[in-house]
Amino acid sequence: MFVEYVGDYDHQRPAQLLDGGDAWRFTKMQQLDFHLGFGLNSSTVDHYFGIGYSFRFDALFGGPVRNSL
Repeated sequence: MFVEYVGDYDHQRPAQLLDGGDAWRFTKMQQLDFHLGFGLNSSTVDHYFGIGYSFRFDALFGGPVRNSL
């Protein structure tokens, strides 16, 4: 789980937002994650939500699957 402040000050009006999210690994090879954020000034979006799915290809080419946490 994470929470972070993001500030973008690159040759434009400053954009500031608060971002947070979490990840859930439900098998050794698959993970579901999400994040959400809120703009802190008028240069950013009001809010956003994202969701993602990840999977590993460790054994795709005949190699062993590692038992990492």
